[in-house]
Amino acid sequence: MSKESQQYSRRSELVVKKKTAFDIAISQIMEILGWLFLALTMSIVMEWIGMSFIWDEQGVDHSRSTIIKELSYVNNETRLPYVSGKTPAEVAQNFAISMDYYLFEWTHIRDFLAWIVSTPDTGSAVTAYLKRLVLSGSDYIAAAINTTQVFSVRLAVAFMSFPLFLLVGTVALIDGMVERELRRFGGANESAYIYHNVKPWAKPVMVGAFVLYLGYPDSIHPNVILVPFVTAYGVVVFTVAKTFKKFL
Repeated sequence: MSKESQQYSRRSELVVKKKTAFDIAISQIMEILGWLFLALTMSIVMEWIGMSFIWDEQGVDHSRSTIIKELSYVNNETRLPYVSGKTPAEVAQNFAISMDYYLFEWTHIRDFLAWIVSTPDTGSAVTAYLKRLVLSGSDYIAAAINTTQVFSVRLAVAFMSFPLFLLVGTVALIDGMVERELRRFGGANESAYIYHNVKPWAKPVMVGAFVLYLGYPDSIHPNVILVPFVTAYGVVVFTVAKTFKKFL
């Protein structure tokens, strides 16, 4: 290898090593925002499809009733020590109100829609077209806003249930490490096959739980989705810790 190639490879290694914790944090935040946007888009699209083909008789009322049902699932008695002692219902309602404000009030989207609807038909051709478009799709616009509020409530519930993943993961990790030490002291055979095939499932199980819960088009109790995924996450962490092999 020539000196120029060696210098180039060393520079490349330095560039890779210069990736700081801040860069990693930013990339993780952008990835999380991308998944949240995907879940919100999926829930709105599924609500529109349901309005057109499944619950066409209910129409926009389906999304309104979903908000009421989702709030009824949230516990209004237990107080959360890590959220200023508020109840889950208070956290969910406050978060939904804040998200609704910043998405539709602060951005003046509601003011724009109201202005388009109140514009006289004698205006410009573009304004008249937008008015017809908004009036013809008013139910779908209202359903999208309602679905966003449902998404906000579920996002607050997902935030409050995240410590459950940490708790189950910690317990599973400890149990798995104990089983690994017992296996080593017992002289059992070691194999990294299970470890390398199970380890990649840890992140998809956690992300899949939140994406499926946030994007589900109908009202559903959070335990129906979160509990099975939390259990699966615990099994994955336990298996990874139990079958971990330092040397291949």
